[in-house]
Amino acid sequence: MSNYRYGIRKERQVGKFLGRHGFRWRQVPGSRGPFDLVARRGSECWLVQVKATRSGGDPRAAFRRALDEASALRDAARQYRRVYPHCSFRPVVVVVEGNYALFFDVSR
Repeated sequence: MSNYRYGIRKERQVGKFLGRHGFRWRQVPGSRGPFDLVARRGSECWLVQVKATRSGGDPRAAFRRALDEASALRDAARQYRRVYPHCSFRPVVVVVEGNYALFFDVSR
């Protein structure tokens, strides 16, 4: 399986996990921007960037890649808050390794 397909699969798994916790979610088509998923539960909205590594890989490298892109994710959240003030738009990074996912709020 290519890295691209693996990443898409992990994005869907994260979305399904969020769905089980009351979020309505959708995958961003192409996901070449600062976030891969948009998840909403009431007035709480998350812009989610998923970084995945295969089992045996280094999740710290995925986390570092996510931190490098965190400022773009924060900027996107600020822009969405201006347009849709009824939602919080929290920037969230999810690092996935195998079947484990770690969620990080990168709003600061």
